[in-house]
Amino acid sequence: MWAVVQAKEEQPERNIVVIEANSVAIGASGRPAAILSTSVMHGMENTQRLFPKDMDDLERLGKENMDGFKEAIERVLAN
Repeated sequence: MWAVVQAKEEQPERNIVVIEANSVAIGASGRPAAILSTSVMHGMENTQRLFPKDMDDLERLGKENMDGFKEAIERVLAN
């Protein structure tokens, strides 16, 4: 759902369709609403094990994503 918010903010005229097996925001598309983490692999240990050379970049990108998420919430609350 976060990708939908970003796409719509970038181009408000864009039409977006979210497809999920049962209900939108119930399965995978709804998880970011409850889990906020900079980790792409469910924990730093898994990230280190699977992507040791990319740890710094993945952590930086995760933090940038969290900042963007926070800014989007602040924009909504300000309006």
